[in-house]
Amino acid sequence: MASTYAKLLLQFGPLIAQAYRRVMSTAKKSINETVLIGAIETRDISAMVDALGMTQAQIFPLTEAVRSAYVGSGMSIGQVIRGGSFGFSALQPRAARWIEQSTARLVQGIQDQSRDMVQDIVRRGVEEGRSTAAMARDIIGQGKDRAGSRIGLTVKQSQYVDNMRSDLNNLSDHYFTRAQRDRRYDALVREAIKSGKPLSKDDINKITGRYAERFEKYRATDIARQETRGAVASGQAEGYFQLKDNPEVERVTVKWQWNHGSQKEPREDHQRVNGEIHELGEPWIMDDGTAMLYPHDPNGGPAQNAHCRCSPFFRTILRVD
Repeated sequence: MASTYAKLLLQFGPLIAQAYRRVMSTAKKSINETVLIGAIETRDISAMVDALGMTQAQIFPLTEAVRSAYVGSGMSIGQVIRGGSFGFSALQPRAARWIEQSTARLVQGIQDQSRDMVQDIVRRGVEEGRSTAAMARDIIGQGKDRAGSRIGLTVKQSQYVDNMRSDLNNLSDHYFTRAQRDRRYDALVREAIKSGKPLSKDDINKITGRYAERFEKYRATDIARQETRGAVASGQAEGYFQLKDNPEVERVTVKWQWNHGSQKEPREDHQRVNGEIHELGEPWIMDDGTAMLYPHDPNGGPAQNAHCRCSPFFRTILRVD
């Protein structure tokens, strides 16, 4: 039977992924191309990011989805009380602080991602002698549907799209090694390579556009996975901290469950604490000295939380009359 934590991940994960894609879709549609080109001409990176519209208001659907996951996870524990009632409060100072800090971190993260992406495109464009209009198209995509847009991608993912376009222009069979490609175009590319006849500009734009779109979807899933784990674990923990004030509750414990998943280099300290049970509020001390109250505790930062698949299991011990 799936744990409450696992069920909450399944409930909120898709909503956060959808919110990320909604933010990026809105950005693509609302971007001012003229302003972006002007910013590229003056090499004003801050103006380029501003042209993408990555403000706190623009990113609100994503931060709201994460907040909802946190609050919903806190509210989910009310069922453990036998006869009384439990109401989770997002206004409790600790909860309010988590929401505020999470929102600020998410907004800053999206802005930094956008800044790094446009800066890399402009840097490479200048080195290759490309026009400002061409660099702008790399950022926002082609045509009304913004095919091939890099908005929402990391620097590395954006570079992969460039490399894909190069494969197609050069009729390189390296194209077939790209896992995120849309395989429906494989026959078309294979025939072009076999015949030596260049692909049309429209075909190249269409194929690279689908490639970029798939990377955006992959990025949304990656963001959602990370943010959902943090929001659900933290929301549950906050709920149990608040629950401890209930006179029916004697104490609350949390178990650290390690899950290797697909990690190439699993964290040895997470393996070491696998199965350990602590009183809620008693920290685990990791090998780097970081104190964590539960898996995905924001105190762990990226060093402890990035791509972590560990799970918290909370248990309420009620008083015996």
